[in-house]
Amino acid sequence: MAFVSFLEKKLELHKIRHLICDIYLLRMTLKGLPFFVAGKVVKGFGRGSKELGIPTANFPEHVVASLPPTVGTGVYFGYACVDGGSVHDMVMSVGWNPYYKNDTKSMETHIMHKFAEDFYGASLRVCMVGFIRPELNFKSLDELIAAINGDIEMATQLCARPENAQLRQDDFFHRPLDVTSSGAVNGRPSVCNGESSDRSAVCNGESSARSTVCNGESSDRFAAAGSDEVENGHDAKR
Repeated sequence: MAFVSFLEKKLELHKIRHLICDIYLLRMTLKGLPFFVAGKVVKGFGRGSKELGIPTANFPEHVVASLPPTVGTGVYFGYACVDGGSVHDMVMSVGWNPYYKNDTKSMETHIMHKFAEDFYGASLRVCMVGFIRPELNFKSLDELIAAINGDIEMATQLCARPENAQLRQDDFFHRPLDVTSSGAVNGRPSVCNGESSDRSAVCNGESSARSTVCNGESSDRFAAAGSDEVENGHDAKR
């Protein structure tokens, strides 16, 4: 009986977590998700593989700074593609990592795929589909690792949902991103308000170091991967 009671509690917690996730997902979807980001992979804090056993790929600071207010701190799920390769599930942490008390805001992407080697400097394209949970602090490293593994499990389940999985096929992942220094995408001026009734994207300017937040209207929803495309790369392994 005790074992049955334990299973019932675990199932209830599982249902509650899914309900909370659905609430957050609805709230964030109404605020501009899915959101598309592209950039060069740069070196991060070096903790993903060494301390956590969970390698991550990091975007440059100017890409992080270009996120609109609607895409706040927290943990997101979605899809990622490195150098035009296969599209994989991903989970991303956006924020300051309270446990480590970071001074710099970061976007750390864990791609759910085992890469053979580092890929610093590679082009990373990410589609942030939905919100999993807010940014939290933890009492110990073990608690942090357990939470991240829980996020990965949740992201895997959410990425498998048909309504989300269709975004794997989005042309954003493989179509050339034509972004000029003026912020125009495919000849159209980018709308820098960070909100869209359709899709949004963070675009790196080709000739300038700055990033432009672009509202991807109609069927053209692209993030431009300019001279700076993504930082770190699964401790940059491919």
